[in-house]
Amino acid sequence: MGENELRYGILATYDNHWFLRREHTELWISKTLPLQSESPPVLKAYAYLTRQAKENTKSPHPQVLVPVHGDNNSRVLRSHMKSPSSSSISQQPTSSNQQLSSSTPVDQKNYSFTDFKFKGILGEGRSGKTLLCEFRGNTIALKSVDLSKAPPYVLEEMQKEVEIYKDLTDIQGKYIPKLVCYGYYGGGMSFVIGMTIVGTSLSEQKIKKRQKSRAI
Repeated sequence: MGENELRYGILATYDNHWFLRREHTELWISKTLPLQSESPPVLKAYAYLTRQAKENTKSPHPQVLVPVHGDNNSRVLRSHMKSPSSSSISQQPTSSNQQLSSSTPVDQKNYSFTDFKFKGILGEGRSGKTLLCEFRGNTIALKSVDLSKAPPYVLEEMQKEVEIYKDLTDIQGKYIPKLVCYGYYGGGMSFVIGMTIVGTSLSEQKIKKRQKSRAI
C-alpha cells in the first residue's frame, strides 16, 4: 500500500478477511472478519471499502515530506529512510556461490540458461508465466516475463514487486514466500523473479463443488 500510495487495502485468506486503511505513516487494521460473518456480511464490507477507495484513493508514500500540522511552511519526514542498498535495484554480476540464506540480501543479477533447470509450468497470467524450476539445488517458483512481447509497464510492475518484497523482509518465509532471486535472464530477453514455493497444489486436494464456488 505504501509503495503504491494507496489508502485502502484488503488482506484475505480462504476463511478470513482484514480491511486496511493507511494515512501516510499510520496503518489501521480491522478486526478479523470470518468468511461466514453476518454482521457485517463480507460482501457488504467489500462494497463499503470499494466505495471509500473510489472516493479517496491515494495516501502519500510513507517517505514523502508532508506539512507539519499547523505550519504550512514547515515540512518533515515522518518515516525512516531505507538504506540505498535495500531500496535501489543494482546491477551486479551473477555469483555462483550465492546461498539461499535468510541473512543474505538478494540483489539483482544477470542469469543465463544454465542457472535454471525447468520442470514445468505452475501458471500463466497477464505478465507472463510462473515456472517450476530448480535453482542452485533448490526448487523455486520463477515468475518470468518476455520483455520483447510485454508492454513496458509490466517490467516496472515486476521491479516494484521486488521492492515490496524487500520491504517485507521480516515476514518472508513465514507469512509470504521468500524472495530468492531476480534480474534479467537470457541476455536481457526476460525479467525473472524467483520465490520459494509455499502451500500445496490444488491437484493434490479433493476439492468439492461447493468449495470451488466459495473460492470463485
